[in-house]
Amino acid sequence: LDFGSNLKQRVISLTMGRVSSCCRGLLYQIVCLGLMIVLPVAWWSVLDVTTPSQLTELDTSFFLTTTGLTVALECVLYLQLPLDLIPDFIPLIGKCDDGLAYLIMLLSLGCVALGVFLAV
Repeated sequence: LDFGSNLKQRVISLTMGRVSSCCRGLLYQIVCLGLMIVLPVAWWSVLDVTTPSQLTELDTSFFLTTTGLTVALECVLYLQLPLDLIPDFIPLIGKCDDGLAYLIMLLSLGCVALGVFLAV
């Protein structure tokens, strides 16, 4: 019996599994950060506003709905990231940024509902 080669193969297999898992996690975080950057840019380009006077000419229901959806998606992406504005290990206030993100997401979904209600 050759225990050395079997042990070597198991160590290599475990190491590659951990590296693969780490790479997938890193790729997931990079995609989330990329979407957090691209999403507001796409929202602004959909609005097609080049001057401040055009803001007053926008359809209110469309503006409320798209803005609410953009902010809600940004909050979801923020909650998916392990990075926080306030680290979670700080007692009492560590979860405040997550709670604030949930509150902002709830308000933005209310904005979407208002936009849909105005469109009807």
